[in-house]
Amino acid sequence: FDDLHSAIHTLQLSSAIAYLTIPSIKALYLRLRKGDSLQKVGAKVFATNERLIAQIAADTKKVRNVQFVFLPSRISYVDSVYDAYSKLGSVFKNQDFLFDLAKVGCKKNSLSCHTLFPALRTTRTGKHDFAFDGHLNARGAKLVAQSILTVIKRSQGGGK
Repeated sequence: FDDLHSAIHTLQLSSAIAYLTIPSIKALYLRLRKGDSLQKVGAKVFATNERLIAQIAADTKKVRNVQFVFLPSRISYVDSVYDAYSKLGSVFKNQDFLFDLAKVGCKKNSLSCHTLFPALRTTRTGKHDFAFDGHLNARGAKLVAQSILTVIKRSQGGGK
């Protein structure tokens, strides 16, 4: 194995006991850690995101009707995972915190930005994604496609 993460991931996929226990151990660790995760990310990351959004705005300035759609991470759209990572909302106050970080830059740069969070939000892992890795399953992909189609129709004046 290259590192501990790879070893644990492989163990979790190959052992029924590990499959059942590792998520609980991880959730316990996340709940017991310090609540300063957002501060540890650092101002440099936020500044880089701001520059990226400004560059996107500059690159698309001449194109009409550009829509930006943000795909949330399972960390935010699955209630139980968000509760663990955010320490029941004390670390990240808004559950769609990834879009929250981007929408200030979107507004500042006059970009039309949308989040897919409402379409994917669920109470449990495995409903819209594969429980073992977090990638979208067929149901999640369909929800994303339908939501993007709705954004496109609205931007064209077609309503819902």
